[in-house]
Amino acid sequence: MKTRLVSSLVLATLGWLSFAIASPSSCDDKIPDPCNKPRFLGQAQGCACFECNPGTPKAQTVCTNSDANKQALFDKVAKATTGVPEP
Repeated sequence: MKTRLVSSLVLATLGWLSFAIASPSSCDDKIPDPCNKPRFLGQAQGCACFECNPGTPKAQTVCTNSDANKQALFDKVAKATTGVPEP
C-alpha cells in the first residue's frame, strides 16, 4: 500500500514536471500568498516545481524558472524542514 502511494506521488510529480517542460509559459508561476510549508517536487531544464500548502484545501503546485522565486521557495522549504518559524 505504501509503495503504491509513493509510486503515485512520483508519477504525479513527473507529470507536473513534464507539463512544465512541454509548456514554457507554465513555468513562470507567481508564489501564492500564503505559501506555507512548501515541498520541493523536482527540477528539469531550469524549471523547479514546489507544492505550497500541502495537505490543505489551498494546496497548489508552483513551477518557476525565476532564480529569485526558486531561491525564495528553497528558503521556505529549508525553514519548513528545520522547524524555524517564518517571520
